[in-house]
Amino acid sequence: MRNDSCPSPFDFSSRRGWLWALIIFDVACAVFIFCYALFFPALLPYSYLHAAFDFSVPEFVQYAKALGAAVLLFRAGKHHRSSLLYFLGAVYVYLALDDSLLLHERVGGQLLGPLLFDTPVEAYHKGQLVYAVLFLAVVTPLLILFVRRSRPEIRRAALYFAGTLVLLGATAVALDFCGDLITNPWLGLLAGIVEELGEALAMTFAFWLALILRKPGSKRSDETGAVLGESDSNA
Repeated sequence: MRNDSCPSPFDFSSRRGWLWALIIFDVACAVFIFCYALFFPALLPYSYLHAAFDFSVPEFVQYAKALGAAVLLFRAGKHHRSSLLYFLGAVYVYLALDDSLLLHERVGGQLLGPLLFDTPVEAYHKGQLVYAVLFLAVVTPLLILFVRRSRPEIRRAALYFAGTLVLLGATAVALDFCGDLITNPWLGLLAGIVEELGEALAMTFAFWLALILRKPGSKRSDETGAVLGESDSNA
């Protein structure tokens, strides 16, 4: 017999068109990275489509996904009166700012790195790793604090968003750092593709999860819909 004492915080049957459209876009961008390396310099005029380049089209889509997830989480936080959802929204705002303003490169690689390491290359790459560790040292205790103070269904939702952050960290930080140690050009290319695809999928899932968060009291998609799905019943 099914236990509905803690229903799913998500309506997984809705908004799948958004999910598949973004996944197809992410995979297409990963394929373009391979084609760019294979047919360079013929594709040089189309470098604005390269996901690994700052301020490229795929990068702007990443910013939009992160900010979109943040807006939806803020709205869900208002509906659920949840400080945890507000906090998660703030995390995605920060991630969008970090990516768009190159904070991990400027603060980590160019500021912290030279203070802690000797050689320029070591300082740049390890400085970014130190920056990521400091970010986790701040975010993790706060996340645990908000989780402990939240209702069970909000805790379940937070686990899904935490999964997207783990995927993002594993690719944007860990794989990026390990990729700098790879000397084989083809293995380096493969690591770069997996890194960019992992980052893109992490933000895609974050945006979609925020999109399908249920409103308070909703147990089926045909009752009140997801957070962005329908207007409030008292509007």
